[in-house]
Amino acid sequence: MSPATARQDIQTNTLLDNITIKIVETLLENPTIPYTKTQLADAADISRDALYRRWNDLQAYDIIQRAEDETGGDYWTLNQEADAVKALATLIHRQ
Repeated sequence: MSPATARQDIQTNTLLDNITIKIVETLLENPTIPYTKTQLADAADISRDALYRRWNDLQAYDIIQRAEDETGGDYWTLNQEADAVKALATLIHRQ
C-alpha cells in the first residue's frame, strides 16, 4: 500500500479518533522505546480499555510491532516503515 493510499484509507477509518491519535503521537515522540500495553496506555494518558479497543487496528495497519526483548516480555514499538505510520505522521503534524 502506498503512503497516498494509506492516507486516504486512514482518513475514512476510525484511526483518526482522538484516542488513536494520542497513541500514535506517543509512539512518534518515542519511536524506539519498547512499551508494554499498560506502559503505552499510561504514556498516552488513556485507559487500558481504550488501548485494547484499538489494538487490532494498530496491528492490522502495522503501526506497532513486537519489540526484541531479552526478558521475554510482551513489548511493542512503532513500526516506522509502515505506510500507515507515515500517513498518520503527516496528518497529525498538519493539525
